[in-house]
Amino acid sequence: MGNYISIEGIKPSFNNGHYSYKLLDNDQPSETGVSRYICKEYQEPGVHDFHEGFYVLEGKGSMRCGSDEHLIEAGVSFIVPAAVEHSIKCSEDVSEIKLFWFHIPIA
Repeated sequence: MGNYISIEGIKPSFNNGHYSYKLLDNDQPSETGVSRYICKEYQEPGVHDFHEGFYVLEGKGSMRCGSDEHLIEAGVSFIVPAAVEHSIKCSEDVSEIKLFWFHIPIA
């Protein structure tokens, strides 16, 4: 992937109602990227063996983390602990919610 990457040069993957653009991948010390959620309903929850941090860049919506649900909007950050189901959706009145995400390995 190299040391310099532009989101315009990344082919996104589509999964579970969102597009993901990996900025750093498994060849790097950590994985980071940007995701654009276009789904208006919660999709199949994700669950990982690492912690996952998020920062909302644009838009607004909701996230479920385990049994908790929170409204999210630009400027909000949150961390989902490892092994906890989570899902994100955008609000009805916006076309998408854009988030920066990063993976935090379990020490």
